[in-house]
Amino acid sequence: MSRVLFAGPPVDLEVLEDAAEVLLAGGVVGLPTDTVYGIGACASHAGAVEKLFALKQRSRDLALPVLIDSPESARKLARFTPASERLASRHWPGPLTIVLDRRAEFTADLGGDPNSIGLRIPDAEIVRSLARRCGPLAVTSANLSGEPEADSDSVARQTLGDDVDIYLSGSSESAGRPSTVVDARNGLEILRTGSLDLSEDEIGNS
Repeated sequence: MSRVLFAGPPVDLEVLEDAAEVLLAGGVVGLPTDTVYGIGACASHAGAVEKLFALKQRSRDLALPVLIDSPESARKLARFTPASERLASRHWPGPLTIVLDRRAEFTADLGGDPNSIGLRIPDAEIVRSLARRCGPLAVTSANLSGEPEADSDSVARQTLGDDVDIYLSGSSESAGRPSTVVDARNGLEILRTGSLDLSEDEIGNS
């Protein structure tokens, strides 16, 4: 039976530790973020990542993005270019996912191209706190592939039910739209326009 725990803000430390324990044991946790409601697992736990793909019915050809707590953590996972550094400094924390060349030391199987990784620092304290305790989190929206994104734990529960170990709820609402995705491996290219509206001038001048 899934549990629903109120996570703040402010962040409830007991709830935070409870969720971290589940993640570190290979569980899946529902996460209120600044974009859409998501489900997450420890990126380095292969079995937990497989659960995310199965729950979402997501093709392994589509890599899972990774949420981290800080720019320092991001640099341990990926190689930043000067342009991507400037973009991250302007919009992190926030609804921007940056696709970069992955460092060889980070070997987690996230699906898709093993040489690249999509990274984001969310503007959601509970998620950053969990990433600080558990390491990089593989996170995807809490819906079946091709279906509308969930914007709350209650909507996610209607779709995913007890297959998620803990649903964290929060008093702040998500934007209801996914993050904007920019490929920064060779220049800057907008792959998806989401809740962050990046102008072509900003991309071109970064």
